[in-house]
Amino acid sequence: LFSLFMASLFTDGKPINQNKVQYLAVNIYNTSTEDNSYTSKEEYPLVQGPIIENVLGDYFELKEEKPNIVFIMVEGLGRDFVGEGAEFGGFTPFLDSLTTKSLYWENFLSNTGRTFGVLPSLLGSLPFGKSGFMELEEYPNKLTMFSVLKNNGYHTSFYQGTNSSFDKVDRFLNSENVDFILDKSGFGIQYQQQAEDAAGSSWGYPDKELFKKSISLERNEDQPRLEVYMTISTHEPFIPPNQDFFETKVDQILKNGDFGSRETKIIEKNNNVFATLLYTDDAIQWFMESYKSQPNYDNTIFVITGDHRLIPIPQRNSISRFHVPLIMYSPLLKKTRKMSSISSHFDVTPSILALLDNAYEMKMPKKVAWMGGALDMETAFRSTKNIPLMRNKNELKEYISKEKLYTNGDIMELDENMDISSTFGGSGVEKSLERFKSVNHYVTTENKIIPDSLTIFSVQTEKFTPAEITWINSIYDGSNFDRSFFKARDLAFNKKWDDALLLCRYILSESPSHIDTKILSGRLHIWKGNYEESVKILKECIAMNPNYIDSYAALFDVYFWYDKHAEGLALVDIVQENSASANEISNKIARAKTSARKAGIKNYETSKDTTNSTLASIE
Repeated sequence: LFSLFMASLFTDGKPINQNKVQYLAVNIYNTSTEDNSYTSKEEYPLVQGPIIENVLGDYFELKEEKPNIVFIMVEGLGRDFVGEGAEFGGFTPFLDSLTTKSLYWENFLSNTGRTFGVLPSLLGSLPFGKSGFMELEEYPNKLTMFSVLKNNGYHTSFYQGTNSSFDKVDRFLNSENVDFILDKSGFGIQYQQQAEDAAGSSWGYPDKELFKKSISLERNEDQPRLEVYMTISTHEPFIPPNQDFFETKVDQILKNGDFGSRETKIIEKNNNVFATLLYTDDAIQWFMESYKSQPNYDNTIFVITGDHRLIPIPQRNSISRFHVPLIMYSPLLKKTRKMSSISSHFDVTPSILALLDNAYEMKMPKKVAWMGGALDMETAFRSTKNIPLMRNKNELKEYISKEKLYTNGDIMELDENMDISSTFGGSGVEKSLERFKSVNHYVTTENKIIPDSLTIFSVQTEKFTPAEITWINSIYDGSNFDRSFFKARDLAFNKKWDDALLLCRYILSESPSHIDTKILSGRLHIWKGNYEESVKILKECIAMNPNYIDSYAALFDVYFWYDKHAEGLALVDIVQENSASANEISNKIARAKTSARKAGIKNYETSKDTTNSTLASIE
């Protein structure tokens, strides 16, 4: 019936724009992110041989030990603000200088127009699914740089100043067995959150605080590292630390710069946005300088790119939103190079893994299923790739096929300035887009990206029986994990511990960073007499969020109930060092000290060191 309805809106394949209802239906069809028309006999259409050309090899003097790889994904960092010829140049002076010392792609593209897609595209070269890969209800088998490098001895980590449950980042990272995750909850009282917005809420920790926290953490000099950072400051509400200082710098740059009337008006109207760009650029410079003190800095490759271009600043055309820089800097570089050819986030993971595989004895998959290929190293402008561009979680209406751009139903042509103009021909572009949509739907809904035999880490999912699912659905309506947590807590208070644990398991399977649920599960285990599991869970909670007082409160109770007086005493200093709310549990702290004194514990420092080392090992 729907196909007949759609057919009635077209004549010879063209829409009849007779009314708004017809236009809306056509627009939904043209901009949808997937369709279910896949008919090929290929069971795994993305699987290909693992041979990706090693285009980076000539530019690096690699050492005997594998290099560290450090990604910095900068919120909103569009090409319009970075590098020679930037429309709004002068507001990222450090990054501008870095482009001249690096491998630099000036006509690079993000594959999505919002942050939700950068991790799967940049670190996994993965398809989108319907609303972004991380939004899939069940993850299909996949390969990413996280899993491949971890399988080759790398320590993997992810750092951001916001809540990792946003966009389900935590769920994606957990599916890749990432070794260490830092988010808003894990900073402690030594770091200052971003100022609150008009609604009285804070996004989290600004970029320099993020980098300071990271630099303070210990690194193993005997193990290569994959570190991935996601910045937040260049995001609404654009209120950087020292805002007046950076806004004064904006005024100075505007006064001394050579901006046209249009650019001048935009900068004046968005003074705080450009001030934030200056702040983030300064934070990245601080990080790059500070990282020189970290183990094996001289054996590190830094990759800096934007997740998409800043949305609030007016854009020149429909491709601007995706136009970001790619900067690859390293002490290992033998020579620099600026590329004007077009590549995308899809091409980064395949190219870096090809570099490593060519130089070291790597355990690599026999076949891969990357959406991209080798980065284009051509210095002159050219466009040779097919690149889907997902504007947001429900729109896919840009698609590059070679030199042609499909956008909003029109076929356009890209030039060396990333401007677009009308062109004749290019009917194959739309067919290529429809083919991508059908494959995108098929491989993500049917678990057909790669077969089980090629997986490194099988996606670990909680298994629930049909009876358990029926019960969970009767309790949880799918609308809010906090509400579900309160139901689990009520069940626990009524001593229905097994039911409460089941509901906790379900919540954590969907939202691994829901710390209140995790603390509740720790308490449930101690109420059921499982001391070891309870302590393990609660220490993980403290490692997740060293400032959150409820984790300490629960662990103090467990130590007291089981007469672990030395451990309880050692926990006193830890809570006072890390939590601004230690006064809220002063009674438990006093109880721990009294119990230790009555037990005759004298070797206080040894107890403290033991507990600290245990917590550190969990991190």
